[in-house]
Amino acid sequence: IFSETVPDVRWSQKYNSVIRSVNPDNGRKRNITVSGRIFNPFPFPDDGRIAAAEYSDDGRSRLVIIDGESGEIRSVIPVSDTLQLVEPAVLGNTIYASCISGSGYGIYSTDLSDSGSGWTERLSPSPVMISNLDIYGSRLIFSSDRTGTKELYALDTVDGKVYRKTSTKYGAADFTFSDDGKYLFC
Repeated sequence: IFSETVPDVRWSQKYNSVIRSVNPDNGRKRNITVSGRIFNPFPFPDDGRIAAAEYSDDGRSRLVIIDGESGEIRSVIPVSDTLQLVEPAVLGNTIYASCISGSGYGIYSTDLSDSGSGWTERLSPSPVMISNLDIYGSRLIFSSDRTGTKELYALDTVDGKVYRKTSTKYGAADFTFSDDGKYLFC
């Protein structure tokens, strides 16, 4: 599942997006959404829903939960006006998201079993990049340049501690674990 930017045919400064999926068996692509400004989709692991960031024309952002079949927005969870939601990741009933504030990138979470009633700061914002959020076991993993080069980090969702998982001379990105978890590719 991925998002794709679609430029407006008439207005060069206007754009929309579509959420698309690819069938791994036959390679066919399917549009899940057909318009909007919805980006960085993350599929729920068990029920076909998709969490994504939606941006409005006035600069605000919110988290949307999309039905993976119909493309309809099923629920909306706003974020503070002081945050710009970038990228969500789903772990159980909790949605984690990287957000940008005046202080930089941080990680926040909201509990869906609590109706997504608010966002909790999990990693304080700082002037670094945070990208490629994913789930590995019970940890949130992400890429960041916290040490000056891009490395893989893990946020333990239980104790809240952050662990640097790689140390490369020139940095690395686009980390992927093998299916058995024994190898890390970048």
